[in-house]
Amino acid sequence: MASQFLRSTNSRYVAGVLAALGAGSALYTLTPQTVQAKSEVDAATIKKIEEAYAKLNGPEGAKCKSLLKKHLTKDVVDKLKAKKTKLGATLYDCIRSGVYNLDAGVGVYAPDAEAYTLFAPLFDKIIEEYHGFTPKQKQPPVDLGEGKTKEFPPLDPKGKYIKSTRIRCGRSLKGYPFNPCLTQDNYLEMEGKVKKAFAEYSDKELKGKYYPLDGMSKDTQKQLIADHFLFKEGDRHLQYANACNFWPKGRGIFHNNDKTFLIWVNEEDHMRIISMQEGSDVGKVLDRLIKGVRGIEKQVPFSRDDRLGWLTFCPTNLGSTVRASVHIALPKLAARKDFIEICEKLNLQVRGIHGEHSESVGGVYDISNKARLGLSEYQAVKQMYDGVKKLIELEEKEKLIFTHRKFTDTRLTLAQWKAKRKIAGFNDDTKLPVMKINDTRTIIGVIDICRHIALQYGLYGSSSGDQEAIDEVIQKLEELNTAMNPILRATLTKNYDARKECWNVFKEESLFPLLRKYEELLGEQRFMVGTQYSWADIALIEFLTRCQQCYDSFYLAHFERLRTFCQVFESLPHIRPYIQGRSDSFF
Repeated sequence: MASQFLRSTNSRYVAGVLAALGAGSALYTLTPQTVQAKSEVDAATIKKIEEAYAKLNGPEGAKCKSLLKKHLTKDVVDKLKAKKTKLGATLYDCIRSGVYNLDAGVGVYAPDAEAYTLFAPLFDKIIEEYHGFTPKQKQPPVDLGEGKTKEFPPLDPKGKYIKSTRIRCGRSLKGYPFNPCLTQDNYLEMEGKVKKAFAEYSDKELKGKYYPLDGMSKDTQKQLIADHFLFKEGDRHLQYANACNFWPKGRGIFHNNDKTFLIWVNEEDHMRIISMQEGSDVGKVLDRLIKGVRGIEKQVPFSRDDRLGWLTFCPTNLGSTVRASVHIALPKLAARKDFIEICEKLNLQVRGIHGEHSESVGGVYDISNKARLGLSEYQAVKQMYDGVKKLIELEEKEKLIFTHRKFTDTRLTLAQWKAKRKIAGFNDDTKLPVMKINDTRTIIGVIDICRHIALQYGLYGSSSGDQEAIDEVIQKLEELNTAMNPILRATLTKNYDARKECWNVFKEESLFPLLRKYEELLGEQRFMVGTQYSWADIALIEFLTRCQQCYDSFYLAHFERLRTFCQVFESLPHIRPYIQGRSDSFF
């Protein structure tokens, strides 16, 4: 009793002394038993914050357009620079990445959950501008979309535009801070918990294996890279946010046996849960994600805030955390200067196919819902679904307008071309054809003109690998055209016996060996390159049908697949009129 009485008396005594000190008492807090100094930010960190503000608003940050720069005002700096969360995170921890990466779009991360409230004068403004979510609003109740997945049938059933579909969400484990404040023991402890949850999956569609990054064998690493599953140590944005401490401890990858369900452990967020597959069946992808999330949360509780929803390291992912996306090629629409603006009006976000801060490859974009906060998980998926559906409609309309665009076809004699060539400033060895585009660009030669047109019409593949394969087909056909020169000379001189002999030699030595290769190729796939018609298919069919019409109408009898290939293409509604109306001669 005596010791308890003394502690209580001492507490009252200290409280009285602090009251007498007046303003000085603001530096302390009291409990019934202890006196504790309130956390202070050291002078060096405050200096860094002030220097960061100066950098963003000085010559070095002149081109910076981040939300951080916009909302980190002098008033906000003065209010927040001396504050620190219970885990020791400061304003500098929140803004560090955006200060070093002046090209960032947002530029802030939350080191722990408390940062969202302690540094609210900054985070609330950024969240409001990015999500359109005000401080008075509240995240809707959880609605993953259970029982509603049939509302999302395939967006592109014929596979003309969409290559693949992916839906992911982020989750943070309850009771743990975000990356900058995690210890190595935290990482390992969290990894152990989620591994146990993975082992409890009973649905055969979800069953799989966990691969820790620490100590991963080279063979496993190669396989995960080949599957495009392996994540690397964070990019420069995450590096400067201190998101990569103790790498690779506690990091790993889980994927199911079908490789359509994937979980990244302790990459940017504690967990990135991903469902994906080829094609455009959004409903099926969402159904798998729902089962995966429900299975984990039975074993491991997640961190959720009443106002902000599921808590994440980056404020752009707060709320539903759902990012539903497709890899899609929209060649006509993407060529428009207002393409990004069109997507933004549909609440869509456009990225390259290798994630944030990457560029498009082969004309394929990663397009997703932009909003995460202020709408449910189901609503986030629907936002992407409705927006991409509209983009496909616009692409179809854009094609109709583009393909009917008028152009002038000027034919010149050799003498006329020689005269015009000098006036136009072309070299003496420049040969026709020449294409001029709006008097601003000139393209010379059949191959370069065809490549330009193929690129404009989405006929030049969806990746650099496809384009190389298409170029190889075109090169082989050019070699065949060169090998046909003796046949053309015999035709021009009307030496038909020589033409027949040259044709037979050409068939056996040049044409048939290549066609046997293509015949075999078409036994394994529907198109010459990729999963849809390309310049390679059109060029090959044009060459084969010309040879049929001009030299030998029966030579394709030896190649059943190639003959069928040509017939199917020529029966297409837009192709048939062209085939019927073209000349029966090369000349």
